[in-house]
Amino acid sequence: MGKTALITHYIQEKKALYYYATQIRDLQHIEQLALQIIKFINKHYLTNLKFSDLEQLLLFFSDQLPDDKKIIFAIDEYQEIVKVIPECSSIFQKVWDLHLQHKQIHLILCGSVISMMHSETLAYVCAAVW
Repeated sequence: MGKTALITHYIQEKKALYYYATQIRDLQHIEQLALQIIKFINKHYLTNLKFSDLEQLLLFFSDQLPDDKKIIFAIDEYQEIVKVIPECSSIFQKVWDLHLQHKQIHLILCGSVISMMHSETLAYVCAAVW
């Protein structure tokens, strides 16, 4: 069983937002993730809402989440976003520290490139903790 199958099995029947990143441009990731978020929060009338950058989108997402309901936010093939938005991990860290850590959210960042996942997530988080 692969990592994608594990994630999709884990989030089955749970309140979860799942985004599978592919090789596309930076604004396309923001647009596609925005559509997934709008669908997840069930506010389809916001479909035409545009976000100028990833931080703005993540702040919008944080504002839409209730404080008392647990959700899962999973990004598969995370390295594809990092390739086109190099500051992605820093943005996630900032939004997490200032907003998302106060929510009942389980964040899953998963990728196929082990060295990138280590440098962008594990090493980054360990450095932030120190």
